[in-house]
Amino acid sequence: MRPIQEVLEALKEVPRALVQYDGDPLQRPTMRGAATEESGNGEIVIDVSEEGDYPDWVERETWNALDREVFENSDLPDAGSRPAAIDALAWYVSFHYTGAPWGIFIPVSSLGYCENRIFRELCAPRARKWQLACDALLAHEQMHFAVDYACAQWEVLLHSPSWAGLRDRRHGDGVPYLHVEEQLANASMLQRAESWEMKAFERALRQFVAKQPAGYRDGLSVIDRCSFEHVAAEVLKTYVGVHAVERGLNLTASAFDPAAFLPARAGMAQCPVHIIRDEKRIGLPAAAVRLITRMCNIRESEHFQRRFAHLDCATQRSWSAMKQKLSAGVPRSARLEKMRGQPGDVFSVRVGDNFRVHLQPHGSETWEAMDIGSHKEMGHG
Repeated sequence: MRPIQEVLEALKEVPRALVQYDGDPLQRPTMRGAATEESGNGEIVIDVSEEGDYPDWVERETWNALDREVFENSDLPDAGSRPAAIDALAWYVSFHYTGAPWGIFIPVSSLGYCENRIFRELCAPRARKWQLACDALLAHEQMHFAVDYACAQWEVLLHSPSWAGLRDRRHGDGVPYLHVEEQLANASMLQRAESWEMKAFERALRQFVAKQPAGYRDGLSVIDRCSFEHVAAEVLKTYVGVHAVERGLNLTASAFDPAAFLPARAGMAQCPVHIIRDEKRIGLPAAAVRLITRMCNIRESEHFQRRFAHLDCATQRSWSAMKQKLSAGVPRSARLEKMRGQPGDVFSVRVGDNFRVHLQPHGSETWEAMDIGSHKEMGHG
């Protein structure tokens, strides 16, 4: 997969491929007031308290308002390319836009909404519900990024502004969103839910999708691989078909697979994620969600060093390799999570198949490796 910066440089050579952004990526229709932002490529760690109820006004002023956006307002003006349904909870701003940060935007309050509207009846800790909600929202928006990336590859090949051309046609026709793309994005989200291996949560998410507007709810019918790949091809044909035909390419022929440029899940890490810190809107203290981009300057405590010296060589090499990865960016293989019931902030990363390391932050740039041991020894069951 080509780095995004290379793709952007190539798009600059395509006339009218890049478009000035005229919205505010930090704002959704129901948001009021300023929101601070935490952004970057990294692991999202849920650190929400299990104690206490939401204030009485949250139901009326936040959850009910979001209900209208998610289930009723399917014909919102497309000023910021953010239609309703699930894209009212999180949204993707294309790298085709200039003049604004691009990537996936997730308000913390949306995770509280998912807890109280999608997973309300399910028996699980609040942090678990938030983690799955975040995973679901990311899966939907990452598919928008995947389509954006694949479209850009075709634009460079065809030397045509396919993405901007479709955007302008939709605006001219008053179409707020591309039905087949939202179908694909929700199908991708439901595929991710299958990997949870938690049937009750998967069923709840399916029921949520079924109540969304046309296009979005149709994702339920294309979860299987064959249907999904067919819809993915249709999405890309919608974007690039007109310009391909003008250049004598028949995308319906078997020799062409317009969706071949869709990045794999590992490639999704190139898409930045922006956490909009609006916890106070739902009565929560700050830092309910953290985006940890990397762990630099890891020093090892004396206790850690004593334990480490008795481990086998393979585990020692695994920790050395993980330290290097953490300094560049937290990999998914680290299985980063915040430990509960510990004094201060303690985070756990996975090392090899059976070991965990506990780390504690010291300032913004330094981490201390406090302990290392098997899953059971470190309190992971």
